[in-house]
Amino acid sequence: MEFVSQYSAAAPVLVLATVRAAADEVALEACGTALLAVGRFAFREFVIDLSAAEMNRRGLVPIGGFVREALAARVTAEALSASQLTYLRPVATFPGFPRALTATFEELRLNGVDPERLRACGESGPDLAQLLAAYTRELSERRFADHAARVAMARDAFSASYNRIRQTAVVALDIEPRTRLERELLESVMGAARVSLELRRAPGGAAPASSLASLQRHLFSQGDPVPVREEDGSVVIRSTSGEALECVEIARAIHAAVAGDVLFDQIAILLRSPERHQPLIIEALRRAGIPWTCSLATRRPDVAGRSLLALLHCASERLSASRFAEYLSLGQMPEDSEPATPALWERLLVDAAVIGGLSRWETRLAGLREEFHRRYAAEQDEEARLSLARRIESVENLTGLALPVIARLAALPERASWGEWIAALTGLAEFTVREPERIIELLEELEPMSDIGPVSLDEVLLVLNPRLNSLAAAPKESRFGKVWVGAVEDARGLAFRHVFVPGLNEGLFPRPPAEDPLLLHTQRDQLGIELRADDTELLRIAAACASERLTLSFSRLDLLTGRERVPSFYAFEAYRAAGGREMAVLEFESRARSITKTRIGWPAPPDAAAAIDDSEFDLATLEPRTKGCGQYLKSLPGRSVHSLRARWARWHKPWKAADGLFIEEIGSDALAPYLLSKHAWSPSVLQQYARCPYRFALRGIYGLRPAEEPMGIQRMDPATRGEIYHAVQFELLRDLAKNALLPVTRDTLGAALDRLDAVLHQVAQRFEADLAPAIPQIWRAELQAMRADLRGWLQQRAALEPDWTPQFYELSFGLKDPAGRDPRSRTEPIEVDGALLQGSIDMVERHGSGVLRVVDHKTGRVPEPRPEMVGGGEVLQPALYAMAAEKMLGEPVAFGRLHYSTIAQNYTTVDIALNEWTRRRAAQVLHAIDGAMRDGFLPAAPRKDGCKRCEYLPVCGPYEEERVGEKSQPELKALKELRVWR
Repeated sequence: MEFVSQYSAAAPVLVLATVRAAADEVALEACGTALLAVGRFAFREFVIDLSAAEMNRRGLVPIGGFVREALAARVTAEALSASQLTYLRPVATFPGFPRALTATFEELRLNGVDPERLRACGESGPDLAQLLAAYTRELSERRFADHAARVAMARDAFSASYNRIRQTAVVALDIEPRTRLERELLESVMGAARVSLELRRAPGGAAPASSLASLQRHLFSQGDPVPVREEDGSVVIRSTSGEALECVEIARAIHAAVAGDVLFDQIAILLRSPERHQPLIIEALRRAGIPWTCSLATRRPDVAGRSLLALLHCASERLSASRFAEYLSLGQMPEDSEPATPALWERLLVDAAVIGGLSRWETRLAGLREEFHRRYAAEQDEEARLSLARRIESVENLTGLALPVIARLAALPERASWGEWIAALTGLAEFTVREPERIIELLEELEPMSDIGPVSLDEVLLVLNPRLNSLAAAPKESRFGKVWVGAVEDARGLAFRHVFVPGLNEGLFPRPPAEDPLLLHTQRDQLGIELRADDTELLRIAAACASERLTLSFSRLDLLTGRERVPSFYAFEAYRAAGGREMAVLEFESRARSITKTRIGWPAPPDAAAAIDDSEFDLATLEPRTKGCGQYLKSLPGRSVHSLRARWARWHKPWKAADGLFIEEIGSDALAPYLLSKHAWSPSVLQQYARCPYRFALRGIYGLRPAEEPMGIQRMDPATRGEIYHAVQFELLRDLAKNALLPVTRDTLGAALDRLDAVLHQVAQRFEADLAPAIPQIWRAELQAMRADLRGWLQQRAALEPDWTPQFYELSFGLKDPAGRDPRSRTEPIEVDGALLQGSIDMVERHGSGVLRVVDHKTGRVPEPRPEMVGGGEVLQPALYAMAAEKMLGEPVAFGRLHYSTIAQNYTTVDIALNEWTRRRAAQVLHAIDGAMRDGFLPAAPRKDGCKRCEYLPVCGPYEEERVGEKSQPELKALKELRVWR
């Protein structure tokens, strides 16, 4: 400070530092706000300033890291195509290779290593020499100047009688160049200056006055033993359960320091592994409301960049639907694409199962739209129709968004110059990304590469992927008034009152010894290249930055793996250097652990006043050992208390409103419109009551539809298969009746099988044109399996039931749209024992003796045990359909049949005679359901295994069967009786 103050009044002063912040701090402290005569530069900035005039004279274009990486990727691609790489060939296409190669090139050029000298150095030498020569040649031909070229030009400026520095006083603040050209430049600057001063870290000569001063002097010392001294709090070593808690404790300690007389900008958090600890530190500071500034660019996921990357990968993978769904999931579509949610669009893409190019996209989306239109036309429930209408609208919105984007992706060139790629990608980003500004800025950095090419899309992705994946937000505001967070090496020359260093665990600080994969240590020794700073030097830098207190910390567990972590020997060395007494390892760890009170199971301090945010305050207040702590919940906003009481009520013995649809919640007349005498019900919905009353309420009363689960494209969707199966049966029976081939007998079987093939072909063609199946081979295989099932069904009828003649097909009642059904269908519901029913009977058959039966075809599994009347209340269709058919046709029906008409189920039939017992049981089931609705008692009370594969499990939770066992049982008497009726 004195040097700057002394010379700034008489001559210009130049302050150089490793980072600009250190130079600014020295100048401000020495001169206050009068900085007109004081220049401040980070060393790399100074290089740019010195070389600017020479670059302009030569007409060179300065390039940054992004262009250098693109150039490295280019020379690598050319070397690969010419088969010029051997040792590096297996890794040359890895995403991180261009960046690693660029860093190696910079080291080699800054140390003056030419390709010929490199060629004879190690296994990677020939390949590196080949690439370095090509890279240098490209720089020369394109008239590009990288950092190494700028350092060389700045150094040469002094040998040509550079006069500006000769009138300047220069301060070099802890600068330690590790390359030959940079060292030579610094020596030239210091030698040419009017007067110069180099400041280095060095312990003072007086006896250490504190534990911190002792640590700074004796850290990693190999001399005499360190004198033991009383701990004065200037060096703190603490331990926490995990890394996140480690960062939270740092935030808590900062609050305690600021409560004294320490300002935020007098505190620093120095990180050995910023990529690991910086997100955790920033999250802890954010929770604690502590302002911070980062020396490194703060990295966060860049949704705009990732959206463009997803589209480019989509183009690279032949317009992959999964990559396009990834683009949709990031939510960066243009604002005029908002009517549907991206999550719904993703599900629609899965349903569409797009595989292939642009034409397949058009065909499959049209097929999906047609499928929803068909389901909409066939659906009778108003709520379901509204849901399908929304899906149809969403498909149309998706089509309007997706097809133009897919067309642009399909139009991208296979190979083009960088200039053409920049123009194409700029247009694509503007068309597809809501906020493309940063992407465009990044592409503009590549403008110097415009004439280079042609390059492929894979090479473009190799260059863009690291930059677009995450957004690096460089700090622009002043660091003052904020806690400084940065890498240890960035703190060279800075001074803080309190310094925190997390992560002193083995494997983290210090890191395990590792070779540079491109330039090994032995090669560096041969080439005279100095190794990068080791971890002992970094810890010395961190200690030198603290003037009052240094806090080191380590975690005990890796929460991702559950493994115990070992404290770094650096922690023990710091304790020794600070004058600590000798102690066992376990005692050392116990002392470090005792400083913090938070733990994994209860991450809050014992004292609520020490909490860093609301969540910690709540946990500290609700400490289980504190009597009456639950009263605190009553003062919180929201529904915390109501939620806890509802959870208690669900496990309490009496039935409460929290147990399902309950009279206390809905009022006595709320279910009146849904009574069986007022509302038309389908037997398939009524069957749900016996399985679980609440499932029946969710489906039939609330109208809640199960979430649709996407089916794998390796088989036909069961719903589509069932629809085609029934359509073929319906069309076939009408065709056989028209051609006088009913009933099917041994004599008419051949003709019936021929008609089956023709009808199946017609129906399949119609569905294929509408639905555009994703994989034609799978579609054809499923149709062949369906053909085998249908042929077996006809053969069985001819062999076993030639006396039964189908008389009515798709006989519906109570459905609003009977189009295509039997002419005897009616739109009014049928009343059966006081209950209004609606539905559609697959087939009504008449025996030669005149007896009628109703048949419901199934393609699923045969129920076990076999139903005899009502199947425990879960098989109502045979009885109720038979009773409804009697009302419609005006003549008795003998029985109802469930026909499992597939080879897999061996064409099993389940016949239920419509006798007095069956009628009585069916009426009792209807009366029980109606009574439950009148009482308003439709609880979540599943039968045994009733929750397995239940679509409504997310509504109720996973423990309903166990919970029902704890509830009062008399209220379930009628339900339990119903379930045992076979």
